[in-house]
Amino acid sequence: MEKNEQERLEILCLFCEINPEIVASLSSNIDVRRINTAADFEALIAAENEDPNTDKVCAVLYSQAGDTKHSTLEIAQCLAYKYPGKALLFITKDIANAKDRESIKKNGFDDLFIDPLEVDLLQKKILSILARHKSTGLKLYAPVKLVDLQVGDVFDFDVFFQLSVSKKYIRYIRAGIAVSSEVLEKFRKHSFNFLYIPEESLESFFKMAGAKLGSIDGKAGLSSTEKQHKVETLLRSVTYKFFDDKSAGVSAIGEGREIFKELNSIAENFILKSPKASWFKKMQMTLGGKQDPYSHSSRVGSLGSLFAIALGEGRPELISIAALVHDLGKTLLPSEIASKKEEDLTAVELIKYQLHPELSLRILKERRLIIDEDLTQCILLHHRKWNGSGYSSKAHSVGSLSIETQLLSIADEFDYLISSDTGGPKLSPAKAFDKLREKLEHNPILINRLKTIFCSQQDSP
Repeated sequence: MEKNEQERLEILCLFCEINPEIVASLSSNIDVRRINTAADFEALIAAENEDPNTDKVCAVLYSQAGDTKHSTLEIAQCLAYKYPGKALLFITKDIANAKDRESIKKNGFDDLFIDPLEVDLLQKKILSILARHKSTGLKLYAPVKLVDLQVGDVFDFDVFFQLSVSKKYIRYIRAGIAVSSEVLEKFRKHSFNFLYIPEESLESFFKMAGAKLGSIDGKAGLSSTEKQHKVETLLRSVTYKFFDDKSAGVSAIGEGREIFKELNSIAENFILKSPKASWFKKMQMTLGGKQDPYSHSSRVGSLGSLFAIALGEGRPELISIAALVHDLGKTLLPSEIASKKEEDLTAVELIKYQLHPELSLRILKERRLIIDEDLTQCILLHHRKWNGSGYSSKAHSVGSLSIETQLLSIADEFDYLISSDTGGPKLSPAKAFDKLREKLEHNPILINRLKTIFCSQQDSP
């Protein structure tokens, strides 16, 4: 659809260091304007009706790091006056600001985002803002796990899949048409983990899937898709609490206990509980999704604990807790390192990056969390391999890793091998296990046992 100049929208970046190309790439119909000095900001606010772009602004991104003159409350009040009803997003590169999220929201901002840790969440938020404006032509789609779709399901919305290269969404199941066994078999055969529905239909999907589970066991349940959403939301909240500076003496011990209680609750209610199903189907329920920190950690927890339960070895609850915090140390890395893929790091950056397991443990200890030696080993050694390769700050002899550490390491790598943000995996589960075995980094006997349990017989539709 063609756009004219009157239809163009604008995102205002106020003292914001985020690359405007990140924002501009979300829609070709968006202009990005930067305000970098306190004087320019004051002139902008004072302009009142003289600024012809006021009505074009759909969102304001504000970074406190670039402004030492004004308080957060002053900024929020000025922006609310200048741009009433517009989305105000607080961006910070300092994870310590996470502790102020609720007060920042009370001051008038819609939400706080940590850059680069939460850049995916920030982009999703901006997309949802842009989609409200018809001139952008944007339609948002939410992933739903394939395992949550059953033969005979009839939805009042269309279901799509996404092309891996062009990222285009293709309608495959029309609203009002029952899901057929042929359709499910086709996507299972090609190892798709999830399909897409219009984002505004997500709550409707949750209710329908929950009711369907209730008809089976007599009480409403959570679909795998909704469970993943809840885990990620809770994990984000708990992660922020690690950086709340109410951390001196006895109060820190109490805070640490509360955090650990919340981590245990997430593990017990959303990771360790699983419905009766084949091992392959249980694994399917964990697969797929973006590689943002919260999604990855929750999936690693599900996979690692599932591996332990299936093998009948190790402590699955310990693995799930370790997985939820194993990459916490990445929040303390410089943004220029945290924003890169590991393979793109320079030699010097890689040395700093490889300290993140030790940084994770440091954060836990600063919060006075009482953790045993097994959990400590899981966190410190999750990048150390069974054959002695990999890295860690703690020395160990070949073959001496605990079973929990080995399974966490396998789950961590397994998730990267199979996950894709389009629904189709990089590798199928069977091929991912083969890849792990070929690398000879993990115990081949363990890998063979896992492949036999999880891939020897797949569910029929």
